[in-house]
Amino acid sequence: MSAAEPTGTTESSRVTWPSEDCVEIGGVHFLAEGLVGPTPDRFPIHKPPALLRDFVETMARLAPKRIVELGTATGASAVLLALLTDPVKLVTVDVSDLPRPAFDEWVRVAGVGDRVRRVAGIDQADRGAMAAMVDREFAGAPLDVVIDDASHALEATRGCFEQLFPHLRPGGRYFIEDWNWEQKFHDFIAAIPPDATPPEGVTAESLMLEVAARAYEPLVTPGADGRLRTPLLRLALELVLACAPSSDAIAGVRFTPWWMEIERGPATLDPNTFLLRDLGRDSFGLLTD
Repeated sequence: MSAAEPTGTTESSRVTWPSEDCVEIGGVHFLAEGLVGPTPDRFPIHKPPALLRDFVETMARLAPKRIVELGTATGASAVLLALLTDPVKLVTVDVSDLPRPAFDEWVRVAGVGDRVRRVAGIDQADRGAMAAMVDREFAGAPLDVVIDDASHALEATRGCFEQLFPHLRPGGRYFIEDWNWEQKFHDFIAAIPPDATPPEGVTAESLMLEVAARAYEPLVTPGADGRLRTPLLRLALELVLACAPSSDAIAGVRFTPWWMEIERGPATLDPNTFLLRDLGRDSFGLLTD
């Protein structure tokens, strides 16, 4: 099998859409919500078609050169980003240390191993490991974009944001995907008639719902401490409050159905001490448990 080689351009002519759920970039096909096995020239990417299109258009517009991605999965989005933006350095961080042979083979054939790397076995909740990774891989150079498509859990996502956001350059972007997944899943479950029967066969949607159901369970079933897990939605409110007093640290937050896009402001931020709660006061008790 052959893998396409990055050409160093982000021209729109390099991006074609053979169908609404498939984008081809540099000879590599990315299949929205596909169940096919990944190969170096064909990757399933676990995003619905509309999100995939927005993702491609947004990253082509921003053209980031130093990128951290959290959550590797098949490696599809890392390959897509590499083909689309021709980065100086792209690091995809994976909590799993299982092999990603299609991704590794694409990197090998494309000859971009010095610029596109997978760092495996790091939990995004481990702030020390995340700090060491950034220092090692980027040697103090500011980041352009961070994309968090990892745990989708509040504490881990917030902690990782507090560690990595200060490393962005002013005007850089931090994306948190699926910020509203618990709300969407709650509404989906509530809309199912009590006598409904599950669909037959295995589909991408049914697999994703099964995974989401397992992750959703702590939100509706108390843990050992008798408390329910707080949804990721809280982070959206915390970011809004953080923007209220000043735009020095966080220049703005944009919400879409797919992600939160947080823009870095001009302030000097220390990743060792930066805490979201220090930016804005919850004067009206909006976040009171």
